[in-house]
Amino acid sequence: MKKLLTLILCGLSLNLWAGDAANLHFIGFAQDGKTLAFEQYGVNDGNAAPYSTLYIVDVLKNDYLIKPFVKEGKPDSNDDLEKLRTENKAVAQAKIKELGISDKNQGIQVISHPLSDLSADPHKVTFALGTPLTGLIYESFTLTLEEQAGKAECFGFGDAKQFTLSIQPTPQPEATPTLQPLESLNTPATTATTTPTPATTNNPTPPTTAEPPATTVETTKTEEDTTGLVILQADKKIPETRGCPLAYRIQDVYIYNGEYIAVFINIFSPGFEGQNMRYIVVTGKFRDVQG
Repeated sequence: MKKLLTLILCGLSLNLWAGDAANLHFIGFAQDGKTLAFEQYGVNDGNAAPYSTLYIVDVLKNDYLIKPFVKEGKPDSNDDLEKLRTENKAVAQAKIKELGISDKNQGIQVISHPLSDLSADPHKVTFALGTPLTGLIYESFTLTLEEQAGKAECFGFGDAKQFTLSIQPTPQPEATPTLQPLESLNTPATTATTTPTPATTNNPTPPTTAEPPATTVETTKTEEDTTGLVILQADKKIPETRGCPLAYRIQDVYIYNGEYIAVFINIFSPGFEGQNMRYIVVTGKFRDVQG
């Protein structure tokens, strides 16, 4: 009897603290990469009302181009979520078509870390602009998200956080690795001999390092320094639309035309029945493509 009661209580606790995590639908970029659209949708944990919010973003300004399209069903009404989503997209379709935004223009998804990926670093990811097979080298970049204390009403659930998101090129290897024939796997390795070079005292050359010099991260949006560091976003304060953000996490990264970037970030906040998760996107032009 005690075991049965324990199981019942455990089941109740899991349901009472379920919270809700929004689903993400990245629609795509415009042909020129300067605008994009995405949707987050799901069912609210507090009143069981389905919702769909569709955003159109100015990529260069890293801001909403227009007010989001929002549609929410009635609480506890069992409204069909997919029907609600279809209706919301129909309202936004004219603007999406006008801007030339298409699901055929999603670019390249270089990072994907769903919430089920427990091994992902929530604050730092590194990616290449191509598939780095042996013998191939592509430019690579590191995104870093730094959380800072912020001010927002959290009703005792924790301390509100704001963030800075930056991107920086990673050092390239000095030599390109080469593929060895399979026969070489059975060939004993040979030791190479080198002839020492006599030291000279005329005009000595100082040693060099592959690492860039240390820099101070500035809190100016889209600012770039001499090491290639670009600040994509630096919060001055927490926007009211975020509510009480307790933590952030990098989930998905898309690159379009090799120069525009969209970083989808999880925002965790207290909900009616547990922790909730919603999305924001940080966008910008992180490099110039010639031609």
